[in-house]
This record gives sequence, C-alpha cells and structure tokens, in this order.
Amino acid sequence: MKTSPHPLPIGFRVRAPGLADIPAIAGVMAEAENSLYGESDASADDVRFTWGWPRFDPKLDAWLVVDPQDIVAGYAWVWGPRLPYSDCDGWLHLSPSATDPEPASWLIPCMEARVLDRVAQAGTPGPVALAIPASGIDPRKQALLKAHGYRPIRTFFRMERPLPEGTGLLAPDWPAGVEVAAFRRGLDEAEVHDAIQDSFADHFRFMPEPLADWAQRAYGHSDFSPALTFLVRAEGRVVAVSVNYRNAGEAWIGMLGVRRAWRNRGLATGLLHHSFAAFRAAGCRKALLGVDSENADGATRLYESIGMTVTRRDHLHQRTLRD
Repeated sequence: MKTSPHPLPIGFRVRAPGLADIPAIAGVMAEAENSLYGESDASADDVRFTWGWPRFDPKLDAWLVVDPQDIVAGYAWVWGPRLPYSDCDGWLHLSPSATDPEPASWLIPCMEARVLDRVAQAGTPGPVALAIPASGIDPRKQALLKAHGYRPIRTFFRMERPLPEGTGLLAPDWPAGVEVAAFRRGLDEAEVHDAIQDSFADHFRFMPEPLADWAQRAYGHSDFSPALTFLVRAEGRVVAVSVNYRNAGEAWIGMLGVRRAWRNRGLATGLLHHSFAAFRAAGCRKALLGVDSENADGATRLYESIGMTVTRRDHLHQRTLRD
C-alpha cells in the first residue's frame, strides 16, 4: 500500500475499515457537513450502501486514518474504473478537528495506488484519472486537492424547493398518449434501466452498466422509494422516469431521465410536478436533487423554472495518474 513520504506521528495509523467502524465513519461525514452547512443528512446507511456496490471491497478500496485512541480522523474510498474507460471516482471525508497531522496526506496516496491497481486489473484503455469532489465552501479540502495535483473540472449543484402545506402545486400537463404509474418491484427494473441508459448516454462521465450492477446501485439504498418513483409510458414502452428517494421529511429526485426521442414534450416538467405532489402527500416538506451545472439539456434552467434554487456547489477535482 502506497503511503505518504512523511511518516505518521507515533500512534496514528492508516488501516482498512470494518463493520464496527461504520458509526464512526458516518459521524465524521456528518461532522464535516455540519461544519460547512450547519446540517447533515449523512448516515450509517450511506456507508453500508457504498460498501454494497458491485466491484467494491472495503478491505481494499477504503481507508481510515485513526489517532492513538483509534478515533477516526479521516476516511476515503475509491471506485472504478468507469467501464469501458479508466476514469475512477473517490471520496475524501476529513474530520474538521483533525488537521495535525493532515489525514489527506496519507489517504490520497492510498487512493491513487489502489486506482492504478484496479485499472491494471480491469485492463481498460486510455489515461488513468481519479476524480474527487470538494464543496465550494470547503477551502481546506480544495487546497489539499490542489497541493496533490488535482484541478477542478466540473461543478455540480444541489438544488432544493420547499413543499409547504397550503400552497398550490401545479398539476402536470401531459401530452396526449402517455400514462404515468408508480414503480413496481420485480416488474419494472429492466425497463427503467433501459430508459435511464438511453437518457444519460450523452451526459458527462456517463458509464453504461449492466442491469444487475446498475440496479444494485440505483435501488440498494434504504432511502429508495418505489412508491415515489414514477414511470411515463407511451407507445408501449417507458419513455421517461424519475427514480426517487425519501429520508424523513426530505425527498430526492435521484435520476430524472427522458429518452432522447421524447425530449421537448414536457415529460421532465410533468414528472417533476407529479413527484412534488406525491412527495407532499407522503409528508415530505422539501424536494432536492443534484445536477451537473453544465448539463447540455439545460436542466438547471428547467429546475429553476419550477421553483428550485441552488443551495450547494461541489467542484469535481481530477488528476491524471497515468497517460
């Protein structure tokens, strides 16, 4: 395992995480978010969900920096490559109070070494790159990534809108010949997968995935809500879908996709209005989503037109590890 050229102080260690570490990992994630935003939706389920992804082994693909009392100072993981290419993803979570020593100085070399191993095992072509996000209001992480050779390549927005009682929500204006239905487990997985693969094929860093792998990552989180996930059918097939999630009083538009042949007919807008009404009926008081700020389909403008506003900005930083 590759490590920093500087030795850790006495008593500090870099080690693989285990199941017993999940609450502490979730605690570091929440601590970091609270320090930036004054709130956090990080949970132990988020950690378990990532560890359940296909092609992920926490013993090899994740690391902790712990202090002499075995308290977690930093947590990192990598995943990939994004087949059929050699791009990989990583996440770096640092305790706001753990700055001496700086955990990233030992975690990032571990991440990079593992990425090179994973790409070598996969045999994928092209440059090997690792991408790690950092909040737009987290100068510490941005500076650390820059110091390790990472540069921002894209910005993603988190957008929200309230769903208060007593205010009107617009009804969907569906084009003729379409019907909307809730997701049915055991019946709709393949159709939803096919529609999403078609809808996102021209998006930034799109990765085609087989049904089994995609379904594990799309439906594997405990927040996934079949009752709040909606499909639009026309001409005998699914032409648009909104894969949605719920956490207490918040609902997330996880993936909103419209087949290319069916765009510019109001299906995305209709699904959003339909989802908002269902969210509020289910007791949710806020709708959220994440979006690429440079989405070629103008998604940000669409979301703003229906009352959503940008509340967070995350910058994706990338470094090419091997040309």
